[in-house]
Amino acid sequence: MMVVRDSTEIPDGGRFVLGFNDPEMAWPGIDFGIGADYKPDTVLSEGLVTAGLLTLEVCDLVIDEVIYDELPAAGSWSLHVTPPDADANDDPENWCADEVVPPFGSLRGTPGEANRPCD
Repeated sequence: MMVVRDSTEIPDGGRFVLGFNDPEMAWPGIDFGIGADYKPDTVLSEGLVTAGLLTLEVCDLVIDEVIYDELPAAGSWSLHVTPPDADANDDPENWCADEVVPPFGSLRGTPGEANRPCD
């Protein structure tokens, strides 16, 4: 389980990006590093995150949940829904592998900006 205990306000239409780094060493575009919360049994030997469930909860109220699959061999998962939608993110057909190599040498994805469209 990963828990963000810091008080964080996300503006309407805003994004909050979780990254696979330690909280005190956040990369550009990462709002909170979750690396310290990973346990050895939740990460594959290649360093990729296994499948799981992400729950957004505020004051014991579940706002949204999304089930995610193991990361693809190349890239990261990208949600292809604009604007993001709590129901649409439940459909695996709305996710695709984002294979764009990041400019700063970290895990792939689009920290700080909207996801690129799926092909």
